[in-house]
Amino acid sequence: MPGTRQVRKSAMRIGSAIALNRRRATAKLRELKWREIGPIECDFANLSASLGLLTKAKHV
Repeated sequence: MPGTRQVRKSAMRIGSAIALNRRRATAKLRELKWREIGPIECDFANLSASLGLLTKAKHV
């Protein structure tokens, strides 16, 4: 029967693997969305978002 240290170690390994896969999955999703929308519309969305942030910053 493995000790608690060994169990913790393997649990941490599994946890980090899940976290890594989640990051990869979100990156892949972002890439797919970007392809679907297209670079021009994406740039426009980013621009409008940053403009929104700028106007919010001015009001404060």
